[in-house]
Amino acid sequence: MTIWQPIETAPKDGTNILVFDLSGGDAFVVEARYCVDQYGERWRYVDTVLYYEYPLGPTFAFWVPLPEPPK
Repeated sequence: MTIWQPIETAPKDGTNILVFDLSGGDAFVVEARYCVDQYGERWRYVDTVLYYEYPLGPTFAFWVPLPEPPK
């Protein structure tokens, strides 16, 4: 079983992870990664279907590694 960890312990090397987001009063899980670009250092939501990323607000506090894909 995977245990949610504080976001302060999350990898900041560009690794995709799952974060628990509390924005808008709703709770949901999204894939994200920490990046450094021309806009500075920040967390970004990763949409692996549309190959798009956008900034993720500071409304999440926990993360877990991505699970292994099914075999």
